[in-house]
Amino acid sequence: MQAGYIGWQFGRAGPPASLSSAVSCDTRMSKQRFIALASLCGVVMLFVFLAKATVIPRNPTAKEVTGTWVGWFDDRRYFRLKLAENGTGLFGDYNLSDTNPKPKLYQITKWSLEGAKLAMDLHPIDPDASPLALSAHASVTMLRLTVTETNGWTGCAMLRPEPEIDSAIHGTKSRMEDYEAAARTK
Repeated sequence: MQAGYIGWQFGRAGPPASLSSAVSCDTRMSKQRFIALASLCGVVMLFVFLAKATVIPRNPTAKEVTGTWVGWFDDRRYFRLKLAENGTGLFGDYNLSDTNPKPKLYQITKWSLEGAKLAMDLHPIDPDASPLALSAHASVTMLRLTVTETNGWTGCAMLRPEPEIDSAIHGTKSRMEDYEAAARTK
């Protein structure tokens, strides 16, 4: 035996060239086994991602869509939709592209909710309001409103609950005014 050799024989005659060669741990994985393991990990990760990412929204109730909804089509046309509990309501259309912009008002004589589909029957109140058809896809937090005019124009707008928009407007305005007041006193 050589000096410093403590008896690592492992079926060899004499000391090993190094400790790593004495312990026969083949850490290499076959290509097929690696591909199978990588594929399995990929499938598991995909299932986990889909399970977390897939949220199936529930359809809103009539009570949840009752209220006032507001939004814009592009940056020129503002819509305000008020749905009452009794199945009636009002619809306001304000078009900044008009020569003399004025809100046009419509009476909703009946609205109904089937699943997420919101159907509305409406009639113009104002004499200069042209006939419209309204429908919407509803969720608890948003309405995707489709407006169709008799001339064939169709537009879609995302409407949000008016209290939510009012809160954002007033909160932001108040914060800016507070900042400006504090800046003037410095």
